[in-house]
Amino acid sequence: MLYLYLEKLGFVSVNWGVYSKFAESKITVFAQSKNWGRKELVI
Repeated sequence: MLYLYLEKLGFVSVNWGVYSKFAESKITVFAQSKNWGRKELVI
């Protein structure tokens, strides 16, 4: 799963569980790794 992959890389945010369904279809979640301060996904 994408969740486990990102979790292993340490890119999972506090609110990941809420937006995980969107991230699975849109790989824009990697944008979050550029800005550690963000708590929401860029969709």
